[in-house]
Amino acid sequence: MSSPPFPAMHSVSVAGAVIREDGRVLAIQRTDNGHWEPPGGVLELDEDIESGGAA
Repeated sequence: MSSPPFPAMHSVSVAGAVIREDGRVLAIQRTDNGHWEPPGGVLELDEDIESGGAA
């Protein structure tokens, strides 16, 4: 895939909720602010949402 003609101005964040049958939820604790949240990240420029959520 070729590079875009201009630098990216936005980013797309992805997160996933994993809930067990017993109701427990997978969460991570951020090191920068101590908040708990679902695991996730930011998509690469050539990455689709489905691939970003599966990693």
